[in-house]
Amino acid sequence: MANEGTYPYMGGGVSTWCHILCENLEDIDWKIFAVVADPYVTDRYKTDQLPQIKEKIIIPLWGFEETAEYTDTRPFPQIYDNKVRTTNDAIETEFVALFESFLSGMDEDDHSMIEMGHVITSIHDYFQNYDYNITMKSELAWNTFKNYFLKRASEQEMIKLDPPSLFDLTTCMRWLYNMFVPVVANVPVTDITHATIASSTAMACIISKVKYGTPMVLTDHGVYARERYIACSSAPFSSFCKRFLARLALLFSKLCYYYADVITPCAHFNARWELPLGGYASRLEINNFKEWENTGVVPNLKEFPHLEPCYRALVDYNLIPSYDSQTEFPWIRTIYNGVDTDRFKPGPKPEHLRGTPTAVALARVFPLKDVLTMIRSCKVAKQSIDNIKYIVYGSLKADPEYVQKCNDLIAELKLEDNFDLAGYHSKPNEAFWEGDVSVLSSISEGFPFTVLESMAAGVPVVGTDVGGCKEAIGIGDAACGIVVPPRDPESFGNAVVKLLTDSDLRLYYSKKGRERVLKLFQTDISVKAYRNVYQYLYERFSKSRNNK
Repeated sequence: MANEGTYPYMGGGVSTWCHILCENLEDIDWKIFAVVADPYVTDRYKTDQLPQIKEKIIIPLWGFEETAEYTDTRPFPQIYDNKVRTTNDAIETEFVALFESFLSGMDEDDHSMIEMGHVITSIHDYFQNYDYNITMKSELAWNTFKNYFLKRASEQEMIKLDPPSLFDLTTCMRWLYNMFVPVVANVPVTDITHATIASSTAMACIISKVKYGTPMVLTDHGVYARERYIACSSAPFSSFCKRFLARLALLFSKLCYYYADVITPCAHFNARWELPLGGYASRLEINNFKEWENTGVVPNLKEFPHLEPCYRALVDYNLIPSYDSQTEFPWIRTIYNGVDTDRFKPGPKPEHLRGTPTAVALARVFPLKDVLTMIRSCKVAKQSIDNIKYIVYGSLKADPEYVQKCNDLIAELKLEDNFDLAGYHSKPNEAFWEGDVSVLSSISEGFPFTVLESMAAGVPVVGTDVGGCKEAIGIGDAACGIVVPPRDPESFGNAVVKLLTDSDLRLYYSKKGRERVLKLFQTDISVKAYRNVYQYLYERFSKSRNNK
């Protein structure tokens, strides 16, 4: 299982999902390929107590001097030999052409993904024999990088208007040095790989597929390419640096969507990105999808009409010839997240909050959760309910600068008595009991556990229309909460007031929400679907391997 910045070293929805699979599928031997920010991490899930987790491979992107310390398990003499043989002649003859191919594939749109998958694998193979630091910090690598982008800048009208500076080029080369580390790492031999994000982390899965034919599962939570676009749009970088980061993310995502045997998004919403970025391409290796049972739901226009603009775009760009109401892409199979309804269940509101209209949120405080909009919605709601209370439980360490912005806005709007950034809560199931409603103001989501957990606890939700929030809360007559546009504090605040001032509606949504979770979003339903996907792929891989 390949993941990035999550399990088992960080909390959050993706880590919860990973732990549910590892804990419940105890007859499967797991190897965790964990890409982390730095090597100084601790296991928050006590996975040493799960005997089915056989290995944890930590791949830090920063905070190291020698990549081999974390990416190479061979004896020191072999690693030292790699350094000795990494000469300028070796770099020029073995690496430069591969590096140019990678840069071209990242920056231009006319390269096939099958070709780029083999380029990535060849670069991986190169670094099994030569030293990463010496190669990537060599004058040859730098000149290759610099000359490629300066040449592109002279050819492209858009870049001519704002050509890259020396600072831009060195910054992007440094970023690439760090983000390339997962490509270098030793790839464990497994029967199946499962990537939890369509990023550089998943390159290990693609390398395994190219080298060994290993089947690959990809589960999108938040859509990586979309979230990189959002982050780049507001980042304090030059246009060249923003474009570089966006194009790099796009290449990694397109590779993942092309090479994955099965794409299992946690919401139909994600298919709107997965399809045009490579998910439309037929998986010729698997021709018996119709025989698959209990392996998620194939998105279709009848159940999710929001996909139609995506289908039209596929036709417009000649990616598919046509479509109708029966058009499906059966290798994309939505498997909704599930929650433990014995743990997350209705409970009493704490005595100290009784009589105080309360909205509770469980979210890490960082930009994608858009807590600033939540704060502004509190100001809107306070105009109708003077003693309203918002309580946000979640890490305040993910982005200290953003936390400070939130505190400044709370002070500016004079909401010190109404809005509380309360930090980590050790019992999230009980945290929901504090709220008459729960709130989620994200600008990007997958299929948020916090929404499902709130519904299971009988607490109605006000959430933004991003990712799978609407699919979780329900549409039309199935709705058991209120969905509002993102970044709209007026609509958000008014929805909170509506629920807090209408006890009958609150009770109706409370009952209906838990019923919806019990029917659709229980842990055993989700786990069973993944087990079946693994089983089908394992059987197919075993047959093809035995026939060779």
